[in-house]
Amino acid sequence: MLMKRFFAIAMAALALATIAPQQVSAQYYNGIDMKGKVIVGGNLGFGMTQTSGWSYINGELSPQIGYRLTDQLEAGTRIVYHLEYAKEVSDPNSTANSSSVSKESVNYVGLSPYISFEFWRGLYVQAEYEGVYGFARKIEDGQTTKDGQWYNSLPVGIGYRYYMGESGFAYIAGFYNVFNFVDSSTHAWSVSPYNSPWLLRLGFCWGF
Repeated sequence: MLMKRFFAIAMAALALATIAPQQVSAQYYNGIDMKGKVIVGGNLGFGMTQTSGWSYINGELSPQIGYRLTDQLEAGTRIVYHLEYAKEVSDPNSTANSSSVSKESVNYVGLSPYISFEFWRGLYVQAEYEGVYGFARKIEDGQTTKDGQWYNSLPVGIGYRYYMGESGFAYIAGFYNVFNFVDSSTHAWSVSPYNSPWLLRLGFCWGF
């Protein structure tokens, strides 16, 4: 069922590419004619948040490789590595020692096949199907436990590419994770490894 949704989005993007005039080159959309069909790049991410008695540190390193099927249509995959460290914020008036503070670290590793369609002057839409495995290590009341779980995400969104000559571009994109929902029993985000359904991404890519 999940793969059917992804392929439906992919086919919709392919349909858009077919409908678009074939004579229109990348120059019409970007002002730049990108050289090469192979796209290599990726993004780095870092963030810190504090909610509900917990502090979070997040980091991401996700290389990507893609292929330009047309001047506007690109398909490829991202290699996802995402680290999350969470620590319970202790009450400053508490007499409990630091060893009783709960901590958790999770390393997420996986792939995220994507398809994107650039429709006007650097603006593009993109859909992905991300599958990652989370290796979790928890420390609670001085006891350490290890666990693991698969997570699936379906980020869809819009972005902008700033072309730096013919060789590459920087990009910024915002996504909404369709598979993110709130578990009514725990009131926590479930299914995906992200704390919010909204995702922001910054990165660079080069053409070869």
